Amino acid sequence: MKNAVVVGVDPGKSGFICLLGLGNVEHIAPEFYPMPVVQPVNGKCQYDTAGLVRLFRSFTGMFDVRLAVIESQQAYPGQGGTSNFSTGYGYGLLMGVAAAVGLAVDSPHPRTWQKDLCRDLPGDPKMKSILASGRLFPTVDLRRTERCKGPDDNKSDSLLIAEWGRRKVQNMGMLG
Repeated sequence: MKNAVVVGVDPGKSGFICLLGLGNVEHIAPEFYPMPVVQPVNGKCQYDTAGLVRLFRSFTGMFDVRLAVIESQQAYPGQGGTSNFSTGYGYGLLMGVAAAVGLAVDSPHPRTWQKDLCRDLPGDPKMKSILASGRLFPTVDLRRTERCKGPDDNKSDSLLIAEWGRRKVQNMGMLG
């Protein structure tokens, strides 16, 4: 029997994908995967579509994925057209790959999961995310790599997005 998990995705080329088992928070050891990207010789990094498909397929092969939670994205006034296109492209790619491999998907607005998990914490949204992750998962290393000195807000966001999904699964009785 496969272990039941939730996938939390912080979109963006610097984002993370977090795999979080269902159960009590104290007994959960999350797994983190950096967003699959490729670095062209003369250009900016791009999403590695094939790598993303392989990663999501590996999740469905090894685990009983109850829900994939991909943070909703939108264009913001003042952002350039290229930036807005890149944001929308990445979000659509993630949604499409998750659907193509057969995952149930939810896509909450950032304010939705932040309101539920970062309430009453001081600071900007990035700092609130890091503080909330530290309180809920005090033993989890939130650094991007072992060489980094401080926590990474993208990694923290992916963990909280997965935790938001875990709570939703539990509240909806999707535990199996």
